[in-house]
Amino acid sequence: MGNNDTTVLNIFILEENLTKNFYSIKFKKNGSVLEKNSFEELFKIITILKDYPDFKIKIKSFTDDSGKAKDNLILTEKRCETVREFFVENGISEERIFIKGFGETMNL
Repeated sequence: MGNNDTTVLNIFILEENLTKNFYSIKFKKNGSVLEKNSFEELFKIITILKDYPDFKIKIKSFTDDSGKAKDNLILTEKRCETVREFFVENGISEERIFIKGFGETMNL
């Protein structure tokens, strides 16, 4: 798998056609466990979603091209799922969250 511990997450707030890139969302190396320093930005998004209950979001994830392409794709999908689970655990309905991992197909 890619050895990069940072995955770029593009988070789109669909109703307002807003796009925000969160470059500081970090995960444990070669894994999908969030680093503690990622929580602050994720909680900012949760606050927006709670303030605007009709908003939906789309999470897209990318990684570097080190390692096998298939493994990198799986890694980004798992990282998207981790973020979705974090949102759900913090009161955001799963139906409001769409995810897509791209692996290295849209290489950084």
